[in-house]
Amino acid sequence: MHFDVVSCFPEMIRHYTSLGIVGRAAEKGIITISARDLRDHAPDRYRHVDDTPYGGGPGMVLRSDVAIPAVQECLDGRAGKPARLIYTSPAGRRLDQEYAEDLSFEDHVVILCGRYEGVDQRIIEHFGMEEVSLGDFVLTGGELCAMCIIDAVTRLIPEVLGDDESSEEESFTSGLL
Repeated sequence: MHFDVVSCFPEMIRHYTSLGIVGRAAEKGIITISARDLRDHAPDRYRHVDDTPYGGGPGMVLRSDVAIPAVQECLDGRAGKPARLIYTSPAGRRLDQEYAEDLSFEDHVVILCGRYEGVDQRIIEHFGMEEVSLGDFVLTGGELCAMCIIDAVTRLIPEVLGDDESSEEESFTSGLL
């Protein structure tokens, strides 16, 4: 399983994914994680990744001319293999155990971390991205959601936990919660 995370703060992802069970899974080569800096694709020397919404409104949104090439680079790096593309958004479907289990069967997951008031909608439409949320609240960015996705999915992959039955016989899986 390979995770690509596109973020304004890739160091948050790198630090978290170097620790604990996720870090050990990466050390064993069970998963790989690439945290990519969205600002590397900014066209100006100030590395701006945001702009005012095209249709008007308050706040700033991630620019399509920055995010589309950043996500495309993740796809190009995997030689045309299919990937699940996720945008972290408070408006998305809620991350739950069923969704994590579904993702655990993928070979490649690309996560674009939301920031500001959202993204230029053309990014989501261009890639047909799934929007995923942690719940009915707003965070300052999508990095925490990305880390939760990686954690929830990684622990379901065989050989990650000490005993594979640990992830099979859980309260969410058995309907106890």
